[in-house]
Amino acid sequence: MSKYGINTEKALGVSMPLLRQTAKKLGKSHSFALELWASGIHEARILACLVEEPALVSEDLAEVCVKDSIPGIYVTTAVSTSLENRFCTQEMPGMEFA
Repeated sequence: MSKYGINTEKALGVSMPLLRQTAKKLGKSHSFALELWASGIHEARILACLVEEPALVSEDLAEVCVKDSIPGIYVTTAVSTSLENRFCTQEMPGMEFA
């Protein structure tokens, strides 16, 4: 994990398939996603991206999450991919897509 820039002191080694399965069982929850993110644990942050309710994520929160996850580029990718896929498939007040 460290060869990918992941802080192994705050990583548990949980696989992505298990994280996805867990997220599916848990369902969406903005408040739980915030708690998971605040833990600072690598896999918890990925799970937070999977259970987040995109309509409740402000641009400011999304930006803080991306900045907060660097150098954990894998989490940064999970955050940006998750939010991009979800935001770009729904209408957001005041946002225009090219």
